[in-house]
Amino acid sequence: MMYCPNCGNELKNNENFCPACGKPVGQEAGNPGQSWQGTGQAAPLYGQSPDGASDRSYPVPSRPDRPYPDRQPSADIPYMPYTKEEPPKKKGKKGLVIALVSLAAAAVVAAAVLILFVFNWERKLEEHVKERDWAEAGALYEEKVSGNDKREEKAGGILREAVDALKEGYDSDSMEYSAVMEHLEAIGEFWDDSYVQMAADEIRSAEGQNAVVGTWNATEVEAMGVNVKVSEYLEQMGLSDMKMEMVIAEDGRFSMDLMGQLAEGTWKYSGSTLTLTVDGEDAKADHEDGRLIIEESGVRIIFEK
Repeated sequence: MMYCPNCGNELKNNENFCPACGKPVGQEAGNPGQSWQGTGQAAPLYGQSPDGASDRSYPVPSRPDRPYPDRQPSADIPYMPYTKEEPPKKKGKKGLVIALVSLAAAAVVAAAVLILFVFNWERKLEEHVKERDWAEAGALYEEKVSGNDKREEKAGGILREAVDALKEGYDSDSMEYSAVMEHLEAIGEFWDDSYVQMAADEIRSAEGQNAVVGTWNATEVEAMGVNVKVSEYLEQMGLSDMKMEMVIAEDGRFSMDLMGQLAEGTWKYSGSTLTLTVDGEDAKADHEDGRLIIEESGVRIIFEK
């Protein structure tokens, strides 16, 4: 069996040209009139020995790009079939959009879990405060908030708003003094903050200011261990037309008439103490049980509305 020296195609005997590539083979492939290696014979065909016999032992040039059809792989070398590796496919825009949507969905779920388990106490506290259920608010504060600085700060904001709402209710006369003080006292039982005490003092002061405005009449005078009922004394002395009264006005001024002794000045109220100022001199009056009690130089005068 012969093969084309140019392309390796199988040739039939006596073919001078390769039917596959058209190249000359055998004698036609050499130079005209020149014998093979000076022997006077034509050059042997591809795969033949010099004497023209087909001899496989005669070395045949190898063609790695075109192996012989009848040549099989050696049993000593395992046959490894060639597999073409496909390059990874690039993700299109559609795949990117799906990935982004999935990521957004995961973020929403994570946020929902965070709100449910981390900020749930905050929502519940707001509900209790809105309903003014201070018992539940206090129990939640002790269980979920107390001892945690960040949570105490957030809870403090919610409770400060509640205190401000109570103060506003008192200022607008939509809530009674006693009701407001009851709510503030309940908040102060679990929220140990000066804001509650300050609000309570302001409301007490405001309540006191409102309470002292008006006309006060002296009812008793105590001096040197002797207690005198003013109305009885004036009647006995025939001085029924005389006055012993004090008028406290809303504008911060007051006037006093003690049996013709007149005095005018300004007043301030703080806590339960009324301070009367006349010509730079101060006199204190204690506001107790609906009475104003002035005590100076051993003399004690009690006023009532």
